[in-house]
This record gives sequence, C-alpha cells and structure tokens, in this order.
Amino acid sequence: MLKRLVLALATTIVGAAGIVVAASAAGVFAATPTATPSTTPNTTAPATTSPTTASSAPEPCPGGKRERDAASSATPAASSTPTTSSSSAAPCPEPRGEANTANGASAEIAQAQSAIAFAKQDLAAAGSKVDSAGLSGLLSTASGLIADAQSASSSGNYQKASQLAAAAREAANGVLDQADDVLGTSAPSFTSRPQPRTASTTTTQDEAARELVHAYEDIVAGHTALATSANSSASTLNNAAEALYKSAYSAYQAGNYVAARQSAHDAHHLAEGAVHLLRANGVTVSPAAASVQPPPF
Repeated sequence: MLKRLVLALATTIVGAAGIVVAASAAGVFAATPTATPSTTPNTTAPATTSPTTASSAPEPCPGGKRERDAASSATPAASSTPTTSSSSAAPCPEPRGEANTANGASAEIAQAQSAIAFAKQDLAAAGSKVDSAGLSGLLSTASGLIADAQSASSSGNYQKASQLAAAAREAANGVLDQADDVLGTSAPSFTSRPQPRTASTTTTQDEAARELVHAYEDIVAGHTALATSANSSASTLNNAAEALYKSAYSAYQAGNYVAARQSAHDAHHLAEGAVHLLRANGVTVSPAAASVQPPPF
C-alpha cells in the first residue's frame, strides 16, 4: 500500500525551496531548478554613469576663447584615480581685464609687463626672421598702454586699469608668439615663461578653422566698434590682426593648417587687445556673428 502511494505521488513533488522534483522509472529522484523568481534582494549595484567633474585647477591667466576652446576639445587620459593639479602658479586674482581692486589691477599690470619683457627678448633674437620694425611698433603701443593702466590705477579706476593692462598683454603676446613661431624652443624666453609657446607639427583642418573663426569674430567686432569710436591704438592692433588673419586664411586655403593656426592664433591676440582697449575707454564691443568655417576678408 505504501509503495503504491509513493509511486503515485512521485510524479511531481514541489520542494519548499521552489525546486521541481521529478521521479524516474527506477524511483530515483533528480532535482532541477525552476524559473521562479528569486526572493533574495539583488545586492549588485546598477551600472551608473559618473558625472564628469570639471578640473579644479584654475584657468591660466592668459585665458581667453583660445584656451577655453582647447580645454573643451581636449580628451583627458583614462584614469581611475582623480588627478590633482600640481601647478604652483598662483591663479589670477580677478578675471582677465575685469579686476576691480587695487591688487587685481596691479596683478594685471605685472602680467602685461612680463609679457612685454619676454616679447622684447625674443624679438631681438628673431632679428630679420620677422618684421622687426612692425613688431617693435606694436610693443611700443603695448608699453604706452601700460603707462595708461598705471595712471588709471593710481586714480582708483581699477577696472579701466585692468582692461588697459589686458590690452597691453595681448598686444605683447601677439608679438611674442610671432617671434616664437620662427624661434621655437630656442626662444630666449622658452625656459622662463610659465607657459611657453610650443610649435605644433600637426594640426587638423578643424583645429585651424576654429582658430581662424575666433580671430575673425574679434577682428570684425573691433572694426564695427571702431567705425563709430575712433581709437588710433586700437586701430593699430586690429589692422595688424587683420593682416595676420589674411595670411592665416591663405595658408588655410592652401592646406597648410599648421601655419594657418599659428598666424590665426597670433592675430587673435592682437584682436583681443583691441577689444580690451576699446572697452577700457567705455566702448561697447558686441560679439560678431559666429561662423562655422573661416570667411575671407
């Protein structure tokens, strides 16, 4: 009786653990797992996408659209360990050209004076490889702007002093980079500057185009403002920037993207200098319409 009952019940037996137990003809039981959901909570953390955290390192003091653009297009190396900036350089006390304190204006003036000193040094070393007369004239303009900035700071007009110093620095950097385009790492200032210019041997078309567009926007903005607000020093800087832009555009059209990017970068310095100078004198400089590809002048 008991044997018959066991055989009848042995067809399927459901274990307490959710396992179907099947009986074989020989009366041997084999256990196979069912597809029932597990009641054990899933302790595996779901995959998440970690938000990108901006670097805490301060933007270098020479930081305009060029540097922001370069930072946004740079691809950081993959690393599971967060990096900490080891730079010992002090951050700018105020945004460039916008200092409104005595210390901020003094810092801007000091940066501009350093740029002028480096530019004079490298321009002398470049000699006949560059337009020494023309570039010396731009440095004279920068030196005059330093004197104006110091005067404004002494009068307590710190924001104007900051803008004038920024204009002087951009003018000096435009000269410095033109000298360094031909000197490379042999430039006298190379080992002294906190961020020396290093010549690039490879440049993509997009990189060159982006640099030209940035220069073009500031040159056009300067021209538009100068049409109603005459300023001889700003005109000098903007005209020099336009000449460099035309050279950059010709190189771009010829497929020489390295030269195009370098000349456009130099032009952008001078054009930004003109914009700072105009704003220092209370002129509203409106950004030019953005372009995707560099247009000709």
